Amino acid sequence: MAIVTKNVEVADKRLSIETGRVAEQANGAVVLRQGDTVVLSTAVMAKEPREGIDWFPLTCDYEEKLYAAGKIPGAFMRREGRPSEAAILASRLTDRPLRPLFPDGFRLDVQVVSTVLSVDQENDPTILSINGASTALTISDIPFHGPVGAVRMGHLDGHLIVNPPMSRIGESELDLVVAGTEDAILMVEAGAKGVTEQVVLDALEMAHEAIKQLCAGQLELQLEVGRQKLDFVPPPFPPQIVEVVSEYLALRLDQAAFNPDKAARDDSIEHLKKRTVAELGERLIVAQVQDSIDQGRVVEELGPRASRNRLQTTTLLDTIEAQGFDAAFGGARRDEEKARAKERVLSFRDDFGQWDPKHQRPELWELYNGRIRRGEHIRAFPISNWTELDVWQYIAQERLEVPSIYFAHRRQVFARDGMLLAVGPHVTPLPGEDAFEATVRYRTVGDMSCTGAVLSDASTVEEIIEEVAATRITERGATRADDKFSEAAMEDRKREGYF
Repeated sequence: MAIVTKNVEVADKRLSIETGRVAEQANGAVVLRQGDTVVLSTAVMAKEPREGIDWFPLTCDYEEKLYAAGKIPGAFMRREGRPSEAAILASRLTDRPLRPLFPDGFRLDVQVVSTVLSVDQENDPTILSINGASTALTISDIPFHGPVGAVRMGHLDGHLIVNPPMSRIGESELDLVVAGTEDAILMVEAGAKGVTEQVVLDALEMAHEAIKQLCAGQLELQLEVGRQKLDFVPPPFPPQIVEVVSEYLALRLDQAAFNPDKAARDDSIEHLKKRTVAELGERLIVAQVQDSIDQGRVVEELGPRASRNRLQTTTLLDTIEAQGFDAAFGGARRDEEKARAKERVLSFRDDFGQWDPKHQRPELWELYNGRIRRGEHIRAFPISNWTELDVWQYIAQERLEVPSIYFAHRRQVFARDGMLLAVGPHVTPLPGEDAFEATVRYRTVGDMSCTGAVLSDASTVEEIIEEVAATRITERGATRADDKFSEAAMEDRKREGYF
């Protein structure tokens, strides 16, 4: 690899960044020099994640040796001991601005080591460590959303100074370490002797301008010698888990996170984590149709009328059997379509998951007989006697937040079987089905391949209530394409075990 050097001018001081001379086996390595202070920064990444890792294992080390200052340990102790307090703090300063810039879900071990080769007592090696670590990561193939720049701000003789001499730090009224990207400041470490807020604000502004110059220099070096970044796709969190956890933490997290006492705040958050896992652990069971396809339990449908909606039955029954559930809750309502008109609050299914309308139990005086035999289970529909109007009135009453797809918006659609289907990657128009743009909203949301929209200008909950009160067609009759296969499409699927 050729030796490449990039010089960056920051506050009338030259920062030299060199790569290609040493540590060529590392994923990224640079030597930074400012004056006679020299720091080698390297970044390496594991090829495979460690088993059982559910966090990002990033290690940032700052190695300082006495030889860097021209000293050799003497007398009895000829070996250098554990890291000094200053070295530990420098490691932390290096870690803080880097860690948030790795992709969410990244689990490969990454080690960033900054080794001080020389110190001239004027230029701060800690600042070079942060810049060097960022540069090594930026030019490497390690996924990293940098670069990061860092400077130390001082206030001497009534003036702000970028990277003041180390020999005069003790005289400075301000000692401010600032790190960030071109767009924002990520970290501030401060000490001061009674300076005004305006001085601090001016220092932050001046620091960020210097940081932009450092980031630009790193990006220029990346264009010359940077490796192709490793493609990393973060593992998706199932939306069901996100929804359940978000709902659970909605109020509890605020109470824990806004405690002014840091120790109490940390304890509260840690307790909340454990409580969340303990109370929601059994609720976070997620089954997907894709898993059933991968396991060969079902075969994915193809073609313009394909839908995964009908494949959910196998996934549902497999999960109920595997988990041994006695009951499952759903949101079906009697006004959705003809087959649902016979739905009970407690819908009994046999040991094959099948529904038989002749063997359902009457709901006299709202007394529900929930007794089941081995192998049977119950599907519970608590709002089965609600209408679509009831649902919207409840939303209005409780002031619930509703996704924008339920309100009128402009969208590309096409007509099929008397319904409006959205144009998208999962639904393609057949010959003669021309797409057009219309103002629509969705009355129900399910599988995109079988969920239709309705023409509507209702953009508020009140307008939707007025519109629903006047309509004479149920939402399922107007918007569910999968029920168009036959007059008893839903009833047929319920007999097979569908929810």
